[in-house]
Amino acid sequence: MTFSKPKLKFSAELFPREMVDEAGDFRHCRIEEFDGQDMVRAFVGNLTRSQAARQRAERDIERWCELNPGKLPAEGGTVLIDLDEIRR
Repeated sequence: MTFSKPKLKFSAELFPREMVDEAGDFRHCRIEEFDGQDMVRAFVGNLTRSQAARQRAERDIERWCELNPGKLPAEGGTVLIDLDEIRR
């Protein structure tokens, strides 16, 4: 019998607008990676304001993380996210 590892899942949450630097070009989001119910790591993602304004931005960030595991930082790191890389 072969036991397979459950698929890693991601959870993304954009920082509240009150915490956003109005002069900055990026919006920040907290991303958490889960293996089953255990959190593996948490890091910050940066994306442009226009991409963050998308209605499905948080779901697209989660999908981007699934498609680009090699670009993800270690615990507590930061990654620049380009949602245009997602092919629908």
